Amino acid sequence: MESLNFKLQTEGKSTIKGTLAYPPPGPRLSFCNIIPDFIATLAIDSKDYLFIGDLNFHLNNPSNLLESMSNIGLKKLVTSPTHYAGHVLDLIFTSSNRGQFSYVTELTWSDHAIVYFTIARPPLHKPPSAPT
Repeated sequence: MESLNFKLQTEGKSTIKGTLAYPPPGPRLSFCNIIPDFIATLAIDSKDYLFIGDLNFHLNNPSNLLESMSNIGLKKLVTSPTHYAGHVLDLIFTSSNRGQFSYVTELTWSDHAIVYFTIARPPLHKPPSAPT
C-alpha cells in the first residue's frame, strides 16, 4: 500500500490527523485485512482522524473492511458512486462527527469522480473571563 500521513492544524490549535492511501494493482484481500490495523494505530491518539483512499475495488455492499472500520470508530462519508460504472471506489472515513459528504462530480478525462466533503472547524475556545 502506498500512503501519505498528514496533520492539519487550525489557528485554534485543533488538529486533524489523516492518511491518504492507494493500494497498487494486485490482490485486494490482504489490503482489506491489514488496513484496519494500520489505521487503528494512527487514529488511536486523535479524536479527529481522516482516512482517504482510492481503493479501486467495489464497496457498495457491506464488507469486512466496512465492518472493521466501524469497529475502530470510523464512519464512511461517501455515499454516491465515484466510478463511471456506478460503484464506490473512492472512500473517506472519519472519526469526527464534524465530517460531512457533499457530492461527487464526474470528470471527462478520468473514470473516477471528484469527491467533495467538508470538515467543520471546531469552535475556538476562549479563556474564561474573570468575574466582575
